[in-house]
Amino acid sequence: MIIDADAHVTVPEQFFVERLSSLPVDHRPRPIHLEGREFWIIDGRLAPKLGGYGQGTPGGFGPGGAGALSLSNRGGAHDYYVDNVPGRLADMDLEEVELQVLYPDLILVNPGIENPDVASAISRGWNDHLADRCASASDRLKRVAVVALQDPTEATRELRRSVEELGCVGAVIPPLLGNKLLNHRDFEPFFEEANRLSAAIAIHGVTGVYDMPWQDLFDSWFGSRTVAVPISYMVSMVSLFDGHMLERYPNVRFGFFEAGGCGWVPYWTERLDEQIARRNSQDVLASDYVRHGRLFFSCEPDEQNLAQVVEAVGDQCIMYASDYPHGDSKWPETVSSFRSIPGLSHESQERILGTNAMRYYGRLTNGGPS
Repeated sequence: MIIDADAHVTVPEQFFVERLSSLPVDHRPRPIHLEGREFWIIDGRLAPKLGGYGQGTPGGFGPGGAGALSLSNRGGAHDYYVDNVPGRLADMDLEEVELQVLYPDLILVNPGIENPDVASAISRGWNDHLADRCASASDRLKRVAVVALQDPTEATRELRRSVEELGCVGAVIPPLLGNKLLNHRDFEPFFEEANRLSAAIAIHGVTGVYDMPWQDLFDSWFGSRTVAVPISYMVSMVSLFDGHMLERYPNVRFGFFEAGGCGWVPYWTERLDEQIARRNSQDVLASDYVRHGRLFFSCEPDEQNLAQVVEAVGDQCIMYASDYPHGDSKWPETVSSFRSIPGLSHESQERILGTNAMRYYGRLTNGGPS
């Protein structure tokens, strides 16, 4: 079984009208169209940031942006909004993908939304919206919950509701919220609930939507995109060990998605091991948690050094992800590109293409957590 551990859904404009009618109009995100590119005004800020320091993708979000053009050159994705479920399933079938786990465009997973009531309303509305959209193919289209850690109490409620009532297979959060890392005491209720639910918590960042100090050092798309996601993930991973979170929440599995590959994982794991051993020789090493199924990482479908990563950290922590239907996705050649990566055994390929995602999410079948 091939499982796409990280596919995406574009946020439709009408979502904010249909699902957030209770919010005052001036608090609802609204679209901005610039020469065929789609941006959003969210809490008074342009997302993604068009220029200056820490800028985001110049193509904006949505199928009208530059990203869609590259896909159209390869036949075009049939579905962006999950308003064409048969088309999405047909696109999955082209690559023999059995299951997709769906993430929203990450304007919604946005700590830059300072009003916690607005952020929480967006998360609830999106989780309901996508549950309805996927209902006709719930056996193949799985969802992660959006939660707003701006209000940890409400995020805790929404995690519980999304998993227990809406059938979500985990939740997605940003790598940090301003100056608060994931081990901040404010987030303890949320992670306690995630532990009770044995939930998968996905850490998934996005360039140029909210402030991150590393991307904000650069006034070019090249610079901000290159550093933003992998470095913020490195910091986020350190916070897990700085706060002893893997010991405190033994049932939670943490995943790091879309970092431009997983080549950073061996170096950073070794670095953490060194520091953990210096702190306390009795502490569990990062490499042990990686090998024991508590930390997972998505890879690029054409990541040529993947065999070396597998040699360093094993093949049980890495997951295949297509990034469909984004413009930098390799669809419809993600699986074939992956299978052509040199040096991977058949067993490693099967784990990365499916088995590991089954272990990470744990709720991909009707039987619930594995």
